[in-house]
Amino acid sequence: MSVFSDYSIYYDLLYKDKDYKKESEYVLNALSNTGNGLRSLLELGCGTGKHAELFLKNFNRYVGVDLSEDMVNQGKDRLKGKNAELHLGDVRKFQINEKFDAAVSLFHVASYQTENNDFFSYLVTANSHLEKGSVFLFDFWYGPAVLNLKPSVKIKRMSNDKYAVTRLAEPSSDSNKNLVVVNYEVLIEDKQNGNYSKIEESHPMRYFFIPEIQYFLEKSGFDLDSTRFEEWITGAEPSENSWGVTCITRKK
Repeated sequence: MSVFSDYSIYYDLLYKDKDYKKESEYVLNALSNTGNGLRSLLELGCGTGKHAELFLKNFNRYVGVDLSEDMVNQGKDRLKGKNAELHLGDVRKFQINEKFDAAVSLFHVASYQTENNDFFSYLVTANSHLEKGSVFLFDFWYGPAVLNLKPSVKIKRMSNDKYAVTRLAEPSSDSNKNLVVVNYEVLIEDKQNGNYSKIEESHPMRYFFIPEIQYFLEKSGFDLDSTRFEEWITGAEPSENSWGVTCITRKK
């Protein structure tokens, strides 16, 4: 079951302040700098298709997969009439008889792969759907920054004409497993009828260090010589203040 299963209907509201345009431009620029011809794109963890909507301005063909049925259905509505397919599936097991010019996986989908086998299978999924020399771009929680900045309690409030949503995020850490478990309590007010509801979910997130990612990349068929790591959005060298880091790698 997806950790977003209960509140996926409120997902876009909770992240309406997220700059999808800036993020998509960053990803497209990083992909364009690889020198490959880019026509088709696979996205592992497509959510509600908001990145995909922008990616399709540059790609002729798009396939996305996500574990949340509600999100996939929202994405299908958003991308209706475009050359896009969205599939309900697990990024560790997804298979389609097609090769792509590039693959991406955003919003720390990699960090939801909390066990070694999960992360390895996720990388194998990406690799098996790429042409030789094609690029896989993904972001993840960067270990040195997590240990330096430390997870903290956060409260987020968002609203629209229908709902007012308050989300409390309380993290707990297990440094022996490189895990942060984010416990969410989401309070929803239905403005139309005045009813309130509450959702509680736990999201285990793994933080990674570059040497372990390099190990799994090589094991799953990616080329370490062409792999680079950079700070998400800025492109700077990762530091102990870079919570989000991007890996850009190629299939051998």
